[in-house]
Amino acid sequence: MNNALKKRIHQISTSIEYSNEVEKSPLVSVLVQTYNQEDTIAQCLDSIIAQKTNFDFEILVGEDKSQDKTLDICIDFAKKYPTKIRLFSHTGEDKIHVNGRPTGRFNLYTNLLNARGTFIAMCEGDDHWNGVEKLQKQVDAFQSDTSIGLCFHAVYINYFGKISADENDFTTRAFNRITDKSNITYKTFIEFGNFIHTPSVMYKKNGLIEALSQLDTTPEALDFILHILATRQMRAQKIEGRHATYRSGTGTWSSLPKWKRVKKWKVVLQSILELDFLESTERENLSLQIDSLDADMHRLKQNWSRKDQIKYHLKRIILSRPEIRKALLTYHKFRLRHVGGSSKSS
Repeated sequence: MNNALKKRIHQISTSIEYSNEVEKSPLVSVLVQTYNQEDTIAQCLDSIIAQKTNFDFEILVGEDKSQDKTLDICIDFAKKYPTKIRLFSHTGEDKIHVNGRPTGRFNLYTNLLNARGTFIAMCEGDDHWNGVEKLQKQVDAFQSDTSIGLCFHAVYINYFGKISADENDFTTRAFNRITDKSNITYKTFIEFGNFIHTPSVMYKKNGLIEALSQLDTTPEALDFILHILATRQMRAQKIEGRHATYRSGTGTWSSLPKWKRVKKWKVVLQSILELDFLESTERENLSLQIDSLDADMHRLKQNWSRKDQIKYHLKRIILSRPEIRKALLTYHKFRLRHVGGSSKSS
């Protein structure tokens, strides 16, 4: 995010932000990015608004020119909660392309640059928070220990209506491999990968946006880059509880075939190599990881059958069309309810 892009975002922000009465100096900024999520965005926003705190917080909603009723729902919320919600209604003309594909990166950057809080929390439009104490507990953790730059927690996983704890999730498996959980820094992320689900994270904003602005490229998995930047001089802490629910199976990352995930992860590691605070041994280890990913990607791609290709392309079409996406969600919920069972409603 270079200076030219930052200037452009600031200029556009003033024209796409709905009028509001939000406190100018909140302690926490909650960033919500949403696109084609008419079936989940209300639950997401309700769960944030319900938070009980002894401090002010703002909710920045970036609506990215959805093709369904997402914007209408966001406008209704912004009108109902003018002292809490700052709505940015994007035109869709300022997409940042990564590897030739349009992304929601401009939307996220807009929210990041407009955040006024000392701390930044995130909740994508298809996720939601549990209970009313998430923000308070995380702020309490930061205020009790000034060495923390990032705070996170466990989550529930919602797979087409089937709710389960994240105990067998890849994030938990990665976290369990960490030997020194009391001293999680950027080195830990480089060694073990991402062990945090986005709706659980809160960052200390101090210096974070400036550090992000130093990157020349637009990296994949921006949340993971933010984890590293937030812990370059500080550490991360995991608090008790499952204060969020992460929706799996409908997002960009979770719908990718394995070889494409490996390819994207390679780009993420290459982005990390840009960071000027890395030690030489860390750069060498990253280079070795990148080389091994090439072999993994080649093997996985070879095993990607014609049937897998068709299923992937069909899923991409379905997820890009709200009315078909909604029908798919309904089908999966019905199937899980009558075949696999479901422990909780979505």
